[in-house]
Amino acid sequence: MEKRKTSTYVIQWVNIIALVLSLVVLGLGVFLATQHGNCEKVMATPVFITGGFLMCISLIGYLGAVRENPLLIWTYILLLCLLLGGAAGFTLFTYVATHRGSAGHHKFVSVNDYKLQDYSGWLQRLLNDRDNWENIKTCFVKPKYCEALPFKYKTLHEFKQANLKPIEAGCCTPPSECGYASKNASFYDLDSPPASSNKDCRTYKNNINIKCYDCDSCKGVIAHYLRKEWRVVALVNIIMFTMLIVLYSMAYCTRSIHLKKGT
Repeated sequence: MEKRKTSTYVIQWVNIIALVLSLVVLGLGVFLATQHGNCEKVMATPVFITGGFLMCISLIGYLGAVRENPLLIWTYILLLCLLLGGAAGFTLFTYVATHRGSAGHHKFVSVNDYKLQDYSGWLQRLLNDRDNWENIKTCFVKPKYCEALPFKYKTLHEFKQANLKPIEAGCCTPPSECGYASKNASFYDLDSPPASSNKDCRTYKNNINIKCYDCDSCKGVIAHYLRKEWRVVALVNIIMFTMLIVLYSMAYCTRSIHLKKGT
């Protein structure tokens, strides 16, 4: 009897917390959906789905625990099982998708050395797809970053000594292996032939609307950002996965107690 009360009590409070969290997630979805940028609006859909599913499962779990309803508890257990499978699958996919590629052993001597081929085949295909890259580029790569360089580094010496941000070095400047002489922070002498056969050397232009936005080095920087962010998401997912296992065990224990009670 005491064990049943404890399990029911814990499930009730866990689902109350989950319900509040789902409201916060849905609020975030509303905020993103009302923004003017397309990037925020695209992110709103998965946020709404996550918040809605979390709200649904927490309500079922809470009502099942309060009313001690076997059908609701069974439904709650099945939904938790699906959530566990989804969390495990997503975590595995995240680690595979963000795994370094065959060139992953390469050590960067500067941020200019970010190369797309240093990342997984899945990330390469994602960023090499023209439509995907145009959407991603709109969100992450903005001309204002390159426009700010001459104001940020007023002399050529300052620019050459600066520790540029990855987005500045990979998307606003040509790869160092091209050998182009820099005139200032935003202009390179492109009259002489490049010292490398890297296609990025031909892709780069001094035009603020072109720069190296379509270079593999720029895509490599975005792959680096995505890898870091997804690894954080995967870590959070592992924590959530552990909590779900505990919750699943409690729900299963409650179900077992109800079955014994009914016999």
